[in-house]
Amino acid sequence: MDAFYEAYVDYVRNVIPLKIWHVWELSRRATDPVPVSDALVSHVDIFRKTRYYRKRLYWDFWEGKVPEWEQTKAGIVEIFERHAQDRTSEAIERASLDSLWPLIEPCIQHLSRPLVEKEDRPYGCWDCQLKEDEPNVVVAHFANAYQPESPFRCMDRCAGELLRAMHDISAQHPERDTVMVSSWLNSFAPFHAFFPPVWPKNMEGRQMQSATYGIWGQYMDRRGAFHPKNARRFRQTAEHPYPLRTSSCAIEEEVRYLEREGWKRR
Repeated sequence: MDAFYEAYVDYVRNVIPLKIWHVWELSRRATDPVPVSDALVSHVDIFRKTRYYRKRLYWDFWEGKVPEWEQTKAGIVEIFERHAQDRTSEAIERASLDSLWPLIEPCIQHLSRPLVEKEDRPYGCWDCQLKEDEPNVVVAHFANAYQPESPFRCMDRCAGELLRAMHDISAQHPERDTVMVSSWLNSFAPFHAFFPPVWPKNMEGRQMQSATYGIWGQYMDRRGAFHPKNARRFRQTAEHPYPLRTSSCAIEEEVRYLEREGWKRR
């Protein structure tokens, strides 16, 4: 057991109860309540923490095609029903974590590994995917490859990796002329430093619903452990501190900006 493993254990042991609380809170809303079974699919990212998750099965999860997960989900619904008269979610959170832990623990070693060890991430924090339904768009995903350090304390390195990614995309896929990011990070002002001034102006949406790291990543700190401050804000307001938002700009404009700021290819 190393520091990465311990940090991830701290994360999952705390974020799962937070997500169960969110499901409980959604199910009890006076206006537009969300059934527990639906919220476990559309509002929280629990499935991908379990041994049932394989990337080829992710969309099957959305469509109810993973029988083992359907059984697990039904078990959590039963926990909610047993505690339907409770005035708080504490017992539901504990029982749900106990139920899920045997499915989560076997995955901890793999999921706790730092991204720097992964050969399929040549651009550090950045992972670029080609958007199939928009043939001119590149979707950039962001995750901390510098644990336990913060990417925002390594701005030169992180921006240099993004610049290299944009150069490679332009060379390999010249038909792709737009870079897009959909993430809670677009609501986090320091993230804007990686993009030209048009980035915040192009911001769209204020999404509070997501079953991915696109919104739940804000509850992990730079070490990969739980982020209690953001979690406290969430429980106090029932709204994510940093909504998921989408922005985009021209790749050519992004390259010019990064080079003008002094970040060169590495």
